[in-house]
Amino acid sequence: VVRAGGTLHTPMGAIPLPRHCTASAGTKGAMVLRPENLVLRTDDTSGLKGNVEDVTFSGPDQRVVFRLDNDERVVLRVPADMSVHAGQQASMQWEPGAGHFIACP
Repeated sequence: VVRAGGTLHTPMGAIPLPRHCTASAGTKGAMVLRPENLVLRTDDTSGLKGNVEDVTFSGPDQRVVFRLDNDERVVLRVPADMSVHAGQQASMQWEPGAGHFIACP
């Protein structure tokens, strides 16, 4: 549910809506983010916290399955040269302005 101030209340916590989103407070919907717009941070405590569950190399990228502390799973794409391994604690963020809000009827 969208709250005043341009945030979306989710099971993962409050997340800011993209600047181009015009949803009004009280609107129900979902935020959709592409894997390449998500950022995995192993050196920063800000963002959504969790653990790396699986890492698969895929050419110039790695496909990372990340389990958030609330037990939700997210798939990210990170550079192949990033040092990341299963079991590692990390945080997840996304690029400002990334994503799309889809309102539910």
